[in-house]
Amino acid sequence: AATTFANTVTDNGALNINASAIFQGTVVNNGTVTINAANADFAGSITGNGTINFGTSGGTAVFEHGAPTQTITGFANGDVIDLRSVVATTAVVGANNVVTLKDAGGTDVATLHFDPAQTLGPFGVTSDGQGGTKVVAIQTSFDVSSAADLDAALTAISQGGTSYAKNVAYTIHFASDISLASLATSAQLAAINLDTGSSLLIDGAGFKLDGANA
Repeated sequence: AATTFANTVTDNGALNINASAIFQGTVVNNGTVTINAANADFAGSITGNGTINFGTSGGTAVFEHGAPTQTITGFANGDVIDLRSVVATTAVVGANNVVTLKDAGGTDVATLHFDPAQTLGPFGVTSDGQGGTKVVAIQTSFDVSSAADLDAALTAISQGGTSYAKNVAYTIHFASDISLASLATSAQLAAINLDTGSSLLIDGAGFKLDGANA
């Protein structure tokens, strides 16, 4: 179960979140809040001029009210920013790595400020199932040379995967012949279940996919 902090938390140095936590009071962040493969729910407001850092991959930061104004660092594939009060369908990276979120009509609805020194990959935007929006760092191109590689790529881009997002053009490139015989006897390739507006191109590059009578 998540640990709940009901009162104001003030960080003037380093606050490391290593397990699920809910901050019901205001978090005054004038230092660095680091999320390490945990779920940090900022149910109250988060203020200050500090930094929000994603440490160990797999962290989720939930913001119940709007979007944070602090600089975000370390954001990578597997990390999630969940904006519960923002409804967006696309993300546009601008100058100094300021990411603007837009709704279906193209109207700006929120901004996120990422580390200007970080090389940002593509962003994915999808519903969080709570009336808000999940923002994720996604992979759009995959090179596969085995059935396991192909299955991992399909899993990543399909519902529940780390690169699942709206309006994304994915590509899977074959790097060798692939036989499904290498999958476990009871295993099957992941079903393709893309989010709204997304597409998938599979480039066989002259290689063969052997179903092995599966």
